[in-house]
Amino acid sequence: MSIDPNPNKKPVVKKPKIAVKPITEIIVTPVTPSKPDESQQMEVHHHPEVEKKALKDYILEGLMIFIAVTMGFFAESLREHINEHDKKKSICKPLSRTCGRIRLTCVPQWII
Repeated sequence: MSIDPNPNKKPVVKKPKIAVKPITEIIVTPVTPSKPDESQQMEVHHHPEVEKKALKDYILEGLMIFIAVTMGFFAESLREHINEHDKKKSICKPLSRTCGRIRLTCVPQWII
């Protein structure tokens, strides 16, 4: 019986050799420029056919754009008005309290 000097050594697995055939023939096909005939012409992008619009359609689209822009202007104006009104309220409320106190201290006692 023989004792293995390295018991932790993993066994070596040999891979089988694969036979590779060398390439002996290279097929080359020459490319010769030829005149483009009808079947080889370049593709051209064509726009799809679209119906012609009547003048009424253009006027309607212009009117819709005009109304949309005008409504946006009015909405912005209203928003600014509401913000300014809230700002005035927040400034005037403490001011009116202060003025009320001043008025009460300035009024002569015989009027109260």
